[in-house]
Amino acid sequence: MALPENRNLVIYKGDTFSLSFRLRQKQTSGAPGAYVDLTGCTPKAQIRATEDSTTVLQEFTATLGDQTNVDTVGQVNLVISAADTANLSPGVWDVQVTYPDNTVTTYLRGSVTVTKEVTRA
Repeated sequence: MALPENRNLVIYKGDTFSLSFRLRQKQTSGAPGAYVDLTGCTPKAQIRATEDSTTVLQEFTATLGDQTNVDTVGQVNLVISAADTANLSPGVWDVQVTYPDNTVTTYLRGSVTVTKEVTRA
């Protein structure tokens, strides 16, 4: 498996943050292949101050799309509530998927920039 793809996040304080992506197999030619069936898998994503930090700053609510629907096979959904982004600090993040055979694969990683909000309730 290759290293995770880099995806830096910019999160606006006080707003709900969401990110959805779909995993695809790669053909031997390098072209995108079929979407990965994630039935029975568990996604998990966290933000920490640094890669070495033992403290989780924020855990994403991580869910899978409907793996029986052709439009959402391979889909991973990540969400952080507005209440949680209001108190979020910058850091680093990644997302892992644990497969039914307990294989763990990290697909995305990157930095987290937090932008201050102007409008407040």
